[in-house]
Parts: sequence; C-alpha cells; structure tokens
Amino acid sequence: MKILLIEDEKKLSEAVSILLEKRLFEVDQSYDGLSGFEKAVKNQYHVILLDIMLANMNGFEVLEKLRLFKVKTPIIMLTANSRVQDKIRALNKGADDYIEKPFQIEELIARIKAVTRRSFTPKDQIYTFPEFSFNYSSRELIGKQTLTLTELEAKLLRILIINKKTALNKDYLINELWGVNSSATINNLEVYVSFLRKKINDSSIPMKLETIRGIGYRLVFDDHV
Repeated sequence: MKILLIEDEKKLSEAVSILLEKRLFEVDQSYDGLSGFEKAVKNQYHVILLDIMLANMNGFEVLEKLRLFKVKTPIIMLTANSRVQDKIRALNKGADDYIEKPFQIEELIARIKAVTRRSFTPKDQIYTFPEFSFNYSSRELIGKQTLTLTELEAKLLRILIINKKTALNKDYLINELWGVNSSATINNLEVYVSFLRKKINDSSIPMKLETIRGIGYRLVFDDHV
C-alpha cells in the first residue's frame, strides 16, 4: 500500500515513515503543502496523510484543492489540537478522517485500513493496464486470452494489485482472505498463491507473483506498467 505523508516536522515525518515501512507500507514524504499537492496530483496513492499546519499551502487549502482536482484518494488529516471546529472543517472539505498528534502508530494504521476499505465502490472493481485488465466483479483476467479466476484467487489478485510492488506479509494476506478468526493456515495461502501464479504465467500477462523470503508475496509488473 502506497502512502503520501505531507508533514512539515521532518523528524516526526521520518519517524512515522520508518514505523509504517516496518509494517510494509511504501511511504513518500513531502514537507510543505505545495510539493505535497503536486505529488498527490501526479502520483497514485492509496492514502494521503495530511498535516494542517504547513508552509506554502496549509492542510485545508491542500485538501480543498485536491478535491477540486478530482483527486479521490482517501485523506486523513493530522492535527495538533482537538478543536471541534477544525475537525468539522476538514470533514466538510472532503477529508475522510482525522487523527490528533501525538498518536500511536497502531491507531494510525487502523485508520488507514478503515478509510481504504470504505473507499472501494463498484466502479473500482475494474483495474485497467496497458496490456491487460482485471474485472474483479466477474473474476476475469483479460489479456490476449480471458481467464476466469476462482473467488479466492480473484480476491488475492485484487489485494496484490492494490498493493502492487509492495511485499505483503503472509499473516496479513490470510486475515484479508479468510478473516481474523479463520482457521486457515499458511499452507492454505500457499496453495492459492500457487494456483494464481500458474494462471498468471499461463496468461502471458506482463506481471509476476514473487515470493519474498521471510515475508510473503508481492506482485510486480514490467517497467512500463
């Protein structure tokens, strides 16, 4: 999962980035509102963490301008105070959530996961790339030929595409596929990874499901994808 952190306190930004990256998130950093806005418009992120007090453009201005530019990425505002007016203002301008500083990293991760779950709508079920597409609703992987995936294969592929180029922990994948209270094991996951990898390889689609020793799996594409 790729995150943009727009925070002018460099030490805090670095500390949060390190903690998120240890949880296998990919983090880009910006230290002022203008550069953060430009990154958010030019690149695709799963979540934007946006401080309110920023140079060049404050967080409210960045938020408002991003929504005017039709950037629909979920945005979590970072605020150093608990004023209700600021929270209401952020939500009214299009923020998806807010969290007060200082915060625990586990709470931040929980909020990140919550806003990304809420952000998916039916129109997000089709993922289009230069040489292929994936229709999650119909479970079809469409390249030079069309392959139909099983429900769990399709669910696994969507998680990997959403987090493309990011190594995903096996326990995280098990929880996402079967649920936290499931009795599914790593062996169950490895079976479905094997099934999906074979279908990807047979399709000649330019992507590869890699095993990352000691961590889990990641989906990688040719450089132009």
